[in-house]
Amino acid sequence: MLYTSNKWLKTAITENRIKFFDFKRFVNTYKIGEGAFGKAHKAELKKTEELSP
Repeated sequence: MLYTSNKWLKTAITENRIKFFDFKRFVNTYKIGEGAFGKAHKAELKKTEELSP
């Protein structure tokens, strides 16, 4: 199942169904929650002239 999930994610990014942003493009990260399904974080995107990944 993990292979299928990774394949789906890579395909979704390649086909621009979801946007991928490198972790290095974020600042001021904060953990805002945690539960049975994982963790949620809040972050700000660094100011750049180019917005595409």
